[in-house]
Amino acid sequence: MTETVSPNPAHNAPDLAPDIGVCLDCDNEVTDRFCPRCGQETREHRAPFFELLRELFDHLSLDSKLPRSLKALLLQPGRLTEHYLAGRRTSYVKPLRMYLVLSVALFLLFSLQSPDVTNVNVYVGDQLIGEAKDGSTNNLRVISFDEDAGEAGSAFARWASKKFAGQEERFKQMNPQELVDRLYAGFQKNLPRALFIFLPLLALALKVLFLRSGALYFDHLIFALHFQSFLFLLLALCWVFQSGWVYFGAGFLISPIYLLLAMVRTYGGRGRWIIPRWIVLVGAYLFMLLTVSGGVVAYVIATI
Repeated sequence: MTETVSPNPAHNAPDLAPDIGVCLDCDNEVTDRFCPRCGQETREHRAPFFELLRELFDHLSLDSKLPRSLKALLLQPGRLTEHYLAGRRTSYVKPLRMYLVLSVALFLLFSLQSPDVTNVNVYVGDQLIGEAKDGSTNNLRVISFDEDAGEAGSAFARWASKKFAGQEERFKQMNPQELVDRLYAGFQKNLPRALFIFLPLLALALKVLFLRSGALYFDHLIFALHFQSFLFLLLALCWVFQSGWVYFGAGFLISPIYLLLAMVRTYGGRGRWIIPRWIVLVGAYLFMLLTVSGGVVAYVIATI
């Protein structure tokens, strides 16, 4: 006679795995810890608090997927993408989950506090707000558009000055620290969203560059998720050193080389066009990143 697993917690021990039972999600017969139809775990998860803590630490142990995935992501460019597209997907954290975990971790690090401008002269345009800091050589300009930066630059400066004229006047009346705090909070809130929107653009650039490779847009999106995850992990590690030179090296030396190695492993490096494609992709990446970041800055300024 088939034994039915009751949804009532009083009828089942938390760790009970019946010889034959019914999945509580899809009603399929199960004989193992996981349902063969929908994949749900058959064990009841109502348990004492310390039992739940034990499970949490088990999942985050050194034998879990996360440390293995982080090691491959950091030291083996393109490996995670290669394995995922080949169908070997159970040994590593899924690309989207990896991206979200590292994104949250990175922005938690950078959200500890906004910069202290106690000893900084804060300018809105050419006007100093607050009191001048005697002897300080640290200056911060919140809204400053260079009208002498060529014809295109001066045209943009005139447009931006007119567009943000109301915000500029309002900023001049604010306390410097309050202004910086609100700008910093706006960046923290909107930059992760913008970078997530940035991913499909990066995948589209890859699709155009490798149009004849036979790769699907989905494949390029997986590559973009893994590369962006690597950048988040790299920036999180750089945060430990708090050095401008470290960030410069990571952004303009390590990241481009990593991107090239990942492209070679994922798309094949024997073709003579891999280097030109890499150069074009680096340029397109920087252009799209600056465009998205500029959009975030404009949005934050306009909504404060």
